[in-house]
Amino acid sequence: MITLFVLGTLESWPIIMYNALDGDDEKLGPSYNTNFIQCLYFISFIFIGSFFFLNLFVGAICYHFDKCHKNEKCSMFDLLTEEQIKWIEM
Repeated sequence: MITLFVLGTLESWPIIMYNALDGDDEKLGPSYNTNFIQCLYFISFIFIGSFFFLNLFVGAICYHFDKCHKNEKCSMFDLLTEEQIKWIEM
């Protein structure tokens, strides 16, 4: 589970990927670059997981910024006169 978190944050993920690439059967022990499918798993997880969650995070920030901006705009109109509001809307 912690490995997936490290992959999601993109912090030192190549070290973990290279260790997984060297993994082999339990009886044989590690061998150099024997498990290429693991490389595809890591890269696909990074593209799908990290970028998806990054877009989700940015979307949530934009949504809340827009919501706060609308609330601020509504409260700003409370302090203005009708003529000032008409001038702004032009």
